[in-house]
Amino acid sequence: MPRCGSDRTRGCQGTALLFCSSPCSADRREKKKTLQVLTKVEEAFNKAKTTVTNLSDEIDLKSKVGEFVYAAGDISTQAIEKASDLNDKYKITDQASAKVKEVVDKAKSNTDL
Repeated sequence: MPRCGSDRTRGCQGTALLFCSSPCSADRREKKKTLQVLTKVEEAFNKAKTTVTNLSDEIDLKSKVGEFVYAAGDISTQAIEKASDLNDKYKITDQASAKVKEVVDKAKSNTDL
């Protein structure tokens, strides 16, 4: 076994130091870190996917979304019908048209001077 201070030991240490500090070694360390990060991201994604799948199964997410879309459509239809009824009752569009015509006529008469 070589002694700590021997030329062979110092040569091995120098070679190891050169190898560890070489660009290839740095590249390998960087690739290893990148692989570790990617592995952690993949694990987190899979965990989130499993959680969403379990939640979806528990509350029947597809059915709930369908119910929500149906309810939103129904409410929209009711709002349109109510607006139409109010317009029929109070002639809102007729009043708005008359007011716009009145303003346009007044503007024209002021420019005819």
